[in-house]
Amino acid sequence: MESPIPFIVLFATLLIDVVAGNIPGIRYVFALPLNLVRGLAGWFDRRLNREHRSRNARRIRGAIVLLIIAVPVWVGASVFDGYANQGPYGAMIDTCVLLFLISGSRPIARLRTVNRALRGAYNERASRISNSLVRWDTKNMDGHGIARAAINGSSARLAEGLFGLIFWYLLFGLPAVILCRVIGAIADVIGRNSAQHLDFGFAPRRLDDVLSLPAAIIAGPVFCLAAIFIPQASPVKAFTAWLRDFSTRALRSDFRGEGAIAGAFDIALGGPQEFGEETVSRDWIGDGRARIVRADVNRTSWLLGVSVLLTMLAISGAIVFLKQSS
Repeated sequence: MESPIPFIVLFATLLIDVVAGNIPGIRYVFALPLNLVRGLAGWFDRRLNREHRSRNARRIRGAIVLLIIAVPVWVGASVFDGYANQGPYGAMIDTCVLLFLISGSRPIARLRTVNRALRGAYNERASRISNSLVRWDTKNMDGHGIARAAINGSSARLAEGLFGLIFWYLLFGLPAVILCRVIGAIADVIGRNSAQHLDFGFAPRRLDDVLSLPAAIIAGPVFCLAAIFIPQASPVKAFTAWLRDFSTRALRSDFRGEGAIAGAFDIALGGPQEFGEETVSRDWIGDGRARIVRADVNRTSWLLGVSVLLTMLAISGAIVFLKQSS
């Protein structure tokens, strides 16, 4: 019978993240490792991503950057995990490391901050926070666009940083989680859909999409279940929209399960993305209204919060079941 220890580690990680993950100083420390990876990816981008090079040359260079960063991280994480599991503190070490990788409470807190900023018509501050959640620019968007981007980004971050973390940790352990989160951090910088990064970031962007697919598949039904507890949300429409989004986008673009949220509140997410002066056409997600309002942002923050709570309940149930079975 499987040991309950991995589930205990996950529950402890989620609990600490919910309680302390948004304390300003701690939040900065937790975000530091992935921010260092983003900084390194940005340095390579400035050094190697030249417009005069051919498409294939830029794709190859982007793939090399991915390997230069990801392979040593994978090797180091595997060696570290092997030594950690030899001692009596393996579970505690896993919990501490996962706290640097989880994105549970932070995307929700940022979404709520965007909501407060929009209430005061501080679009510049709201845009700056939304930019930390998405891979495109929001500075030229109006309040509706900023709110749409914030919902998009927070749900995607939760899918990758919570459900993805749980999936890969239970399947392959700590090194797999570290690798997936590092690849996601690289894609944040050079995996954007802009003309500048379309080729250079092809490898990290596509690999990140593939590795995030299990998380998106898990996130959709959880979002639908959470919609049951949110006033004016439709779990049936959420599931229908998620299925339609899955059938059209899952294997070809940045599918993260956002269709469930679009269906739950009858809104449209996705749409055109801006990169400086460049606008890139992207698929709309959902058939509802694109003019997102603060009430939609508020309801989404509650839906994501309930999703985290349901996840913790599921993990605690698995712990009880495994202990009783042992």
